[in-house]
Amino acid sequence: SWDRNLEGQLPEQWSTLTKLQKLCLDENQLSGPLPVDWSALVSLQRLDLGHNNLSGQLPRQWSALTNLQYLVISSNKLSGQFPHEWSTLTNLRELRLHYNQLSGQLPEQLSGLSSLRLASNKLVAQVPQQWPELVPNLQDLDLRDPRYQLSGEILTGKCEVVPGFCACHLW
Repeated sequence: SWDRNLEGQLPEQWSTLTKLQKLCLDENQLSGPLPVDWSALVSLQRLDLGHNNLSGQLPRQWSALTNLQYLVISSNKLSGQFPHEWSTLTNLRELRLHYNQLSGQLPEQLSGLSSLRLASNKLVAQVPQQWPELVPNLQDLDLRDPRYQLSGEILTGKCEVVPGFCACHLW
């Protein structure tokens, strides 16, 4: 097996790697905030920072990462609300932010998503009735967590809503 023993914070200086397309630093002991300056990584298509000790908020400036297709920051200590500015990430196909401490509303404007995993956060939401039109390509939805306070109809006819739990797999 690989020894993944990287420690410390994510380097702001990496923001100069503007041709970087893929960065996988999952399953390490990285800590600290997500670097705001990484918004300059405009060629980035895949970013995996899952299973670390990263903290702080999701940078709204990352809305500049418009080539991003796959974003995993699950199993960290992220908090705060989901940035509305991320609605510009129209190429994003998979978003995995489960097992953090994110709060606030469900993201509404991520039209390209096929997979959205937000389980075990602190979301509170009135799910918009038009959500199926807002995320028409969604095939994998994971919102499991008894702390969620979700209400409304989610993907009517394709997903059943159980208080505090919703997992949809639409093949």
